[in-house]
Amino acid sequence: MTIETESQTFVEKLPPLPRVILQAVGDWWRTWPTMIILNVLLVICWVTIVLGPPATFAVYYVTYQITCGENLGFGGFKTGLRLYFWKSWRWMLLNVIVIGVLVVNFLVSANFNNHLIWQFFYGLALALWLATQFYALPIMIQMKDERLVSVLRNGFITTGAAPIYTWVIISFAALVLILSVVFVVPFFIGCPIIVASLGNRAVRERFMTWKKKIDEKTEKKKA
Repeated sequence: MTIETESQTFVEKLPPLPRVILQAVGDWWRTWPTMIILNVLLVICWVTIVLGPPATFAVYYVTYQITCGENLGFGGFKTGLRLYFWKSWRWMLLNVIVIGVLVVNFLVSANFNNHLIWQFFYGLALALWLATQFYALPIMIQMKDERLVSVLRNGFITTGAAPIYTWVIISFAALVLILSVVFVVPFFIGCPIIVASLGNRAVRERFMTWKKKIDEKTEKKKA
């Protein structure tokens, strides 16, 4: 057994939270050339604006394939751009509208009498919306579900079903992004793409956990 195989076996035996985080970091470690290329392509595409949302989905598409053991590289990125071009823009426009409304209301509510209550409400709504998106995008990729309402519902349910799990995972993702911006070097070596791997890994883990629970309940009923 190689050192890499031993480490993967060790990680798979860990509890869900550390396992998902280490698996996402492991995805970057094993495929860092691809991660760097994806990061560069993502930045270039966002400069064009038009290709920004499709590129984001393409990154999630490629990183999902990596979690399944297949590195599609640049070819996978092009496939992701084509498959999710219009779907990604529907998702993007919805997010611009919802986030815009929540942020504006958060700022305007500062003039209300009970402004702290209103700002807490809009701040919480924004946090829940962003957490839902963290799951919704990989859910769309993995379930191949084109219905935004269905994807958002599943993302919200996933968030609500495991709030502590979600908070820790998203906090780690935020930490990766912050370090990438502050220290620059992590950004250039593709570390931001870890966020996509993290989302894909988290969704896969949740699906597998729920499937296991459903199977156990089914077995108990049969017994």
